Amino acid sequence: MTALSRCLAMIGAVLAVHSPLAAQGCARNDLAAAARIVEFNALLMAASLRCRMIGVDIMADYDRMLVAHAKGFKAADEMLMTGFTGATPRETRLAYDRHKIGLSNVYGGGKSSKASCTQFARLSAELSESDLPDLHRVAGALVPRPRLPAGAGCPTAP
Repeated sequence: MTALSRCLAMIGAVLAVHSPLAAQGCARNDLAAAARIVEFNALLMAASLRCRMIGVDIMADYDRMLVAHAKGFKAADEMLMTGFTGATPRETRLAYDRHKIGLSNVYGGGKSSKASCTQFARLSAELSESDLPDLHRVAGALVPRPRLPAGAGCPTAP
């Protein structure tokens, strides 16, 4: 078992206990894949902030991962935004912003321990050295059922 696989297993177990995942499916695989990446980023951002609050600063590892996968995160953001609609471009953007704020609120309410923070730091560090398929694999493992926009042929979050 690789180090990345061990991290995934540990973090998956932590998230199963501490994180509410929406049960959803979607016919648009491109939108669902993008939603996983965006939600994974929200999950890690919230975890990094919670970890800092308990004295474990993983922000440097998280930031390196963001830089390493900047194109992937940007592409996912742009793809997911296509699933939102509004009467004007501004209203579309506001709908997307509300979605991302909702993700932050969901994951911000989680719990962190020194052990889970160490695992998140390792995962972020390993992802900063990996390629885009690994990012998609990790996001798929940790966010198997992402929250998706209404009206995109996908069920909405409860």
